[in-house]
Amino acid sequence: MQKKGFSKDPQMPKMNAGRGFNIPDEMEGRVLEVIKKNDPSFAEKLAKLKESNEKKYNATVAIAAKFLNIVKMAEEPGLEKDIVRGISLEYDVRELSDKYEKASDSEKRKIKEQIKTNLNELFDIRTKGQEIRVKKLEKEITELKKNIEIRKANKSKIVEQRLDQLTGNKY
Repeated sequence: MQKKGFSKDPQMPKMNAGRGFNIPDEMEGRVLEVIKKNDPSFAEKLAKLKESNEKKYNATVAIAAKFLNIVKMAEEPGLEKDIVRGISLEYDVRELSDKYEKASDSEKRKIKEQIKTNLNELFDIRTKGQEIRVKKLEKEITELKKNIEIRKANKSKIVEQRLDQLTGNKY
């Protein structure tokens, strides 16, 4: 039985108990290339993070790989840039959240406003992704309904073909 969070896909990152994520070098390179193309400043943050906190770096790249894989499957132009921006915003929100915990009362208000701004933008990006998914699903539903109507119109022919197949007559 497949455990939640573990993938059979050899190209997807895997969690190892106590050791973090195993990210194939090839995948890491592709993820960083996409990030650098779409958000060079976030790519720089990741490079610094790799030097300062490899475990956090690996987790961030693994999450980015997961979301960028979704983008690849969606085949939606422009979504890649939005997803990279969303990954960057999520990273920034988490960093600001950590900073908020350690900040003085006077700094907390400014940090909280920045978190709120980032969360608003992140919400918009996620909503856009959901809207794209809904459009894709609506298109699939339309095609399925069309196929059902075609099958209904050809019911007798389909039944005769299946009957011939089951009784040994070739069609």
